[in-house]
Amino acid sequence: MYHKETSSADMKMFTITSILLTIPFVFYMKDIANSLHAIAEKR
Repeated sequence: MYHKETSSADMKMFTITSILLTIPFVFYMKDIANSLHAIAEKR
């Protein structure tokens, strides 16, 4: 039902937007993981 109401261009735009919004969070989580690892090594 949802797929029929939206065009393929809308689905592509939604997918691209989702990916672009997700990328910064991935790098942020990697940075947090590295920080926690550094703290754990010090103790």
